[in-house]
Formats: sequence, C-alpha cells, structure tokens
Amino acid sequence: MDELTAERVIEVLKAVGARDGSGSRMTIGTGLLYCGSCRRPLRGGHGDAASWSPGTSANYDCAHCAVVSVPVHRVDAQLQALTLRRLESPEFASLWREKRVAELDARIAEGHRIRAWCRDPANHQRLARATGRGRRLDVEWDLINLAKELVEQVEERAGLAGPVEESSASLEELQLARAEYTLAYLTASRNYNRNRRALIRQVGGRGQLKAYLRNLDSRLWELLAETRWHDAGPAQLPARDKAMEQDWATSPTTMSQRRHDLVRLALGPEEHLVVDAEARVVVES
Repeated sequence: MDELTAERVIEVLKAVGARDGSGSRMTIGTGLLYCGSCRRPLRGGHGDAASWSPGTSANYDCAHCAVVSVPVHRVDAQLQALTLRRLESPEFASLWREKRVAELDARIAEGHRIRAWCRDPANHQRLARATGRGRRLDVEWDLINLAKELVEQVEERAGLAGPVEESSASLEELQLARAEYTLAYLTASRNYNRNRRALIRQVGGRGQLKAYLRNLDSRLWELLAETRWHDAGPAQLPARDKAMEQDWATSPTTMSQRRHDLVRLALGPEEHLVVDAEARVVVES
C-alpha cells in the first residue's frame, strides 16, 4: 500500500468538495465522442448552459473539420440504447460486480487512511505547506464531505454483499450519524447564533462542545468502518440506475454526469465512440 502524501490528501479532499458543490451541467458525450471524418474529439452542445430547455438548438460538433454537427438529442438517444444493452448483459453484470466491489473497498480504505492522516498533528505542517500560501483548506469540513461520500459508497458496497443476519450494524444508523455530526458541526461553527447557544447549553457548556463534536465524529467513522449490515437492500446494478430511467433525448441536462459515467462504464478499455455526419454512433476499437 502506497504511503499517503499531503498532495494526495489535498487532491482527494478537493475532488470531494468539488463534487459536493457542483451545480454545473455537462453534455453526456463530453470526452467520449469522436468525429467520423477526422477522428478528433467532438465538442458538446449545451455544456454548462443553465438556460437550456427542450427545443433549444444543441449540437455535438467538430471544431477541426466541421464535417460533423449533429443534434445532441439524436446522439444521446443512441448512447442510452447502447449503454442499456451492454449493462443488461449477464456477462457484464458479473464482471462489473467483482470490479466494483474491489473499487469500493479501495476507496473506502483510502478514505479512512486520509482521515487518520489528517488527524495526526505531525501532518498539519505538511498539509499547510502543500496547500500553498494564500490558499485555505477547511480540513474539518472536507472530512465531513469525505464521510458523506463514503456513506454512499458503504451503502452501495452493502447492497452488493447483501444483508447479514448476524450483525448489529444498521445503514439507517450510519445515515443518522452523518446527519447529526454535520448539523452539529455547522451549528457550532456559527458565532452569535441562537442555535449554537442552544447546542452549548445542551452539551453542558462551552467547554464540552469540542468533546461532543469529537464523539460524534468518532461514532460516524466507527460506523463507516463496519462491513456487515443487517438492513442492506438488494444490489443496485448499473442497468437499473436512476440515471437510466428517463429518456435521455428529452432530458439532456438531467443527471448528465452520472449518465456520462454509465456510458464510459459500458465501453471497453480500448473502445471509443465515433459519430458521422448523419448522427450515427458507432463503437470502434
């Protein structure tokens, strides 16, 4: 196992923060589609335009040869059909489950290592130097966002493993622990706030506040370390993902990042998608 560096910790924490606060919209085919004429990447149509609405002109087009300029909705409909067909195959589901379990295990383990690294006073100066002058990293809040992401990963991992009878761990308790700590941290961070004063009275005084927050934090991460859950639901396979439910052709800005990820998941490591001037999508190796 590679040793953690301050640069890697910052990279992960920033990525989690960006996902937590991202309100931007992207095109489903961004970075996945290539021009059928010159084989250069196609640009997405509406991109980050929050004003996109059905009926608005939005194309995938080639900025190099200008041969391909096709409506996003025609391409996205084919991307959905291709993705669903591949994700529904039994062979894919079996391989995906094994790969996804390993991926989740690695990400959850790294999350715990990052939290332990950040809690070690010996690393605080390293983190400050790596962050750079004039830049600020709210480690505590970033760890809360990391925990939020890990909760989702633990729930997905539990679904892939299935419920375990001999276990006292509850996913509902995990969700409640995350919500309780997040709310308490936000409340305690606001000076001259009526809710903060109420929280201080609740925990027995200002001197008890830090200890109270530490206990909530410890409880959350103890639950995140659990591996056996008695209330895990059925495995959620990619073909049944919520991002597949709506018609992609008529809702291009809905869950576009997740849809993009599913298309990428459905493609083989050596495959890419080529679009011709008639908006036909072909898989090439």
